[in-house]
Amino acid sequence: MKKITLFAAALFMAGSVFSAITVEKLWESTADMPAGTDAKQGVGYDGTIYIQDKAALKIYAFAKVG
Repeated sequence: MKKITLFAAALFMAGSVFSAITVEKLWESTADMPAGTDAKQGVGYDGTIYIQDKAALKIYAFAKVG
């Protein structure tokens, strides 16, 4: 019984930590991707988003400043 109580308390604490997380949009790019792209994945690093265009064999970079 003691283990179940401790587990329930730990689960409650973990739930309260995760419920405090909020997501806020800081910026967005208004640049349009070329039509017909085969972009399947992207990654963000140091204020820049990189999107892979497999059909054109290119990587597009979108920065916060434009």
